[in-house]
Amino acid sequence: MTNNKARLLVDDPTLIKLIDNLCSYWYINEIEIINANEKNELPRHQYENSIWLLGETIRRCLSEQKRKREVNDLLDKVALVADRKQYGYGRVAFILILSEFGNKKYVDLLRKFLHDDAVQLATLEALRIMKEPSVEREIMALFTSTKKKWIMKECEKYFRMLAKVKRD
Repeated sequence: MTNNKARLLVDDPTLIKLIDNLCSYWYINEIEIINANEKNELPRHQYENSIWLLGETIRRCLSEQKRKREVNDLLDKVALVADRKQYGYGRVAFILILSEFGNKKYVDLLRKFLHDDAVQLATLEALRIMKEPSVEREIMALFTSTKKKWIMKECEKYFRMLAKVKRD
C-alpha cells in the first residue's frame, strides 16, 4: 500500500464505518474466541486481529511518509479508531501510531487507556515512547496495584526512561 493509498484510507470519512462493519461481520459470523496464550492474556476475537492488522498497515505506511504535516492531518482520525472500546485489542496498532507520530494533544486520550485491560500494555509503551512525564502518578498507581508481571515490567521501563529524562 502506497503512502497516498494509506492517506486516502485514513482520510476517508467512512473509515470508522468500515471498521464498524468489519467488527460486526466478524462478531456475528465468527463468535469463536482465539484462546489466550500461557501469559494469561485476555482472550481475543478474530475481528480484533483484523483491526490490528489494518492499523499496523497504516502505521507502516505512515512511517515511510516524508511530509510530517500530512501525517499530522491523519492522527485525529486514528485517535477516533483508538477510542472505540468495542474494538478491543485491535486498537493497539492505532495507539502505537499515536505514540510514534502524535504529540501532547493525545496524552489525555492515552491516559484514559491506562485503565483498559485490552490496551493497557500498549498504552504504557506509547507513553514511554512519547517520554510523557505528566502521567507519572497514574503509572505509579497502576504499578502498585497490578499483579500482572508484564504490566509491572513496562511500568519499570517507563520509570527508567523518566529518570533518564530528568537527569538530562
